[in-house]
Amino acid sequence: MRRRESDEEILVEKDKDDKNVFENNDASSDSSEKGSLNNNSNGDMLSLKVPDSLMSSRRNSGSSRISSVQGDLPYQSGNTGRSNNEALVYRELFTPGEPLPEEFTNQAWEINYREAAIFLEEGQNNDKFLHHPRDRESLPAYLLVHSQWFNMIDLVVSVVILALGFVEQDASRDKIYFFQVPILVHSSIELCGLVLMSVQLFLKTRWIGWRSFLKHKRTLIKGLTLVVMIAEAVIVLVRNKSHFRVTRALRILFLIDTHYCGGVRRFIRQIFKSLPPILDMLGLLLFIMVIYSVLGFYLFGPSDHTDGSPYFQTFFLSFINLFVLLTTANFPDVMMPSYYNNCFSFLFFFSYLMINLYFLMNLLLAVVYDSFTAEEVKKFKKLFLHKRKACQHAFKLLVTKENPHSICFVHFSGLISYYSPSSTPMDNLLMFKLMNESGSNNLTQQEFYGIYDAVEYRWKPNKIMRPYYESCKKPFSILSGAVAMLVKSKTFEYTIYMLIIFNGLLLIVQTGSMQHTNAAQSIYSSWVSLSFVSIYTVEMILKLIGLGIPKYFSSPWNIFDCIITLMGIVSIVLTEMAIQSSYIMILRPLRLLRLFKVKKRFRDVFGTFIILLPRLNSAMIILVLVYYFFGIIGVETFANYQLENCCKNTTVEPYYNYAENSSGIGYYYLNNFHNLPRAYVTLFELMVVNNWFIIMEGYASVTGTDWSRIYFMSFYLFTMVVVTIIVAFILEAFLFRIQYKQRMNKDEEIKVLSEIITLDREEVFYLDSIYEKGGKSGFKEFAIDDLDQTGIEFVGTKKRTKEELQKMMYKDETVEWLAEAKREEDLRALEFQQAILTDSTGSPDESLQVLHSNADEVVTIRRHLMNQPSNSSLSA
Repeated sequence: MRRRESDEEILVEKDKDDKNVFENNDASSDSSEKGSLNNNSNGDMLSLKVPDSLMSSRRNSGSSRISSVQGDLPYQSGNTGRSNNEALVYRELFTPGEPLPEEFTNQAWEINYREAAIFLEEGQNNDKFLHHPRDRESLPAYLLVHSQWFNMIDLVVSVVILALGFVEQDASRDKIYFFQVPILVHSSIELCGLVLMSVQLFLKTRWIGWRSFLKHKRTLIKGLTLVVMIAEAVIVLVRNKSHFRVTRALRILFLIDTHYCGGVRRFIRQIFKSLPPILDMLGLLLFIMVIYSVLGFYLFGPSDHTDGSPYFQTFFLSFINLFVLLTTANFPDVMMPSYYNNCFSFLFFFSYLMINLYFLMNLLLAVVYDSFTAEEVKKFKKLFLHKRKACQHAFKLLVTKENPHSICFVHFSGLISYYSPSSTPMDNLLMFKLMNESGSNNLTQQEFYGIYDAVEYRWKPNKIMRPYYESCKKPFSILSGAVAMLVKSKTFEYTIYMLIIFNGLLLIVQTGSMQHTNAAQSIYSSWVSLSFVSIYTVEMILKLIGLGIPKYFSSPWNIFDCIITLMGIVSIVLTEMAIQSSYIMILRPLRLLRLFKVKKRFRDVFGTFIILLPRLNSAMIILVLVYYFFGIIGVETFANYQLENCCKNTTVEPYYNYAENSSGIGYYYLNNFHNLPRAYVTLFELMVVNNWFIIMEGYASVTGTDWSRIYFMSFYLFTMVVVTIIVAFILEAFLFRIQYKQRMNKDEEIKVLSEIITLDREEVFYLDSIYEKGGKSGFKEFAIDDLDQTGIEFVGTKKRTKEELQKMMYKDETVEWLAEAKREEDLRALEFQQAILTDSTGSPDESLQVLHSNADEVVTIRRHLMNQPSNSSLSA
């Protein structure tokens, strides 16, 4: 038997009532699906003539359509194109030899477009392919949980539950009554939020299954935490009374697990991967501290003849005080009693600090930096290869039976309509031409790997933008041109810099000569302030005239100058109205920040900060969550203890002597855990480590147990690890940028981060027809200025991020990674095929369909369905 050229192939699932399950699937996910390119605003199918340069090299006769070419079918069907419902039966809905109904081909492609986009999103987010939806029934839950509004609800609920720690009635002593809410209210809010997150967790099992759910550590921990906290919330609600609930500290897990905290999770993962060398160094530190604690007790402890040093009365006290000495918070206090008795005791403390503080602690930073740098490279490699694997999965869903090795523009546009729904038809065409380096009008798999880069570009016409004033009437155009030349000159720029420096010097001299904040200003008088504000106002007006409003506000520095100038004007107005405006006046020195633009080193520091800002945000969020974790524990444990006039007959008594506070040091009783806001302040002081042991000793005194010190020492160790990793991160990023600057100049960087693509007249008219079908017109008038113009150039630029810099820096390593991945793919090709292109039973064909064409000939077709990769194939 042979396949006739005129016969078409499709596998359509039908239920017992002959109801099309594709319609069922579309109805169940309409709320979550993204708009497709093949429908206009009225829901009608777009019938557009695609330029020959964009059509697949092999196509059937008939009109070309943006959604699919007539008779054009996917080579493979995705997981979400099939059902695990055994009650469904399969049958064909068309007669061989006749044109295939277009609605079926469109439905088949829409399913593959959406699933290919899901694969790309999983590659972008570094999600495991094991969590990919397995069938049509699991798709609605997947789309719901991954929708933007659902992610936003999850984030809001997590933040609200965290915020309850500031308003709920707990063990807090000094309650902030303005923020306090009844127990019935906050426990009900907490219970509703926990139930909502439980629903989200249950929906996740709809597509990953219970077995994968139990194997996923983060999800399992979140599930167990939800069970415990729901039980506690119910108990509080029933009793209408709070109890010892230290588990509230685990609320941070909910925020970490949200979609928008992916950077936080990656940073935490990197911390855990950097822990082994850190723990080794901490173990060595502990070993040396124990040795010195024993030695210190025997040298400076009590004996039959002397009382000994109060810091070395027992081995436990020796260890505690040497631990504090490692932070230098109690030095030289801890040495002085021993130094008074014997001056040679200095050698003990000198050797301890030189070994532990100046050698091992700095060695710890070096070890963390080395480990962190190695993890950065491993993480980039893993994400790079993971995206490559995602592209392979998506590519297999976008090729056709007739052309299984490349993707045409039609199917590329269908993919982008789901993966990047904000992209316009113009963006799609420019991305396609950017990726199509071979010029074959079809994307090979090698070219398709560039899709992640292509979607990052933002396109605009490469036209010479004439100044706005050239279209204005004289003499305004002449004056504006002269002003533009003035504000762009180096003389004007450096003149303003000198005025800013002079302004700052006057302000510093005036402030240094004042004895009171409300004293009269003899140097920086009102007319001096008015003069400088007037100069800055004239500068702003000149730049607005010379550059134009859009170009002026396109610069962040200009926006900054505008805000400061307006504040200065407001300050002068308030001064004339006899209204105190010193809070606005103190913002004047902020203009000195503009001097960052003068020196190259300053620009490098500022540029590094901007690039690192997203990662630094993740680090700051981690510190805030660590504060919340330890703050809740501190409130539950220490809220009922008062520190006023505590610690009698101890070395820290003066710091808590509230009755006699003439020296101004007796305010340490304010560093307490009476409520969560105060706990945050106390924990920050502990992290700074200056005199942190005073707070620790105060609570050790009022609680009557030395075990309370474990809380404070644990917090110090935890924050020390996090801060050390943050320092290593900043150091690595700055050194990375220096190396990058040495290897690539500014012009080369611009070339790498920008591309120029040309559209010819045929492609311009094609895009114009698409926009007209969508209810928009005028694209060809926008793109083509005159009839003789053959086309238009577009410039695409992408942001300078850390990932983009890594791509440029690791070019040689990337070649090695690709060669390694190619070898692994070749060695495991058979296993990969069985894992991806088989059904759940392991058969290479999902079903066998027989088409009866006539009495003497039968055409047999086989359609492959995508399935989940096996565990062994995912490691590739």
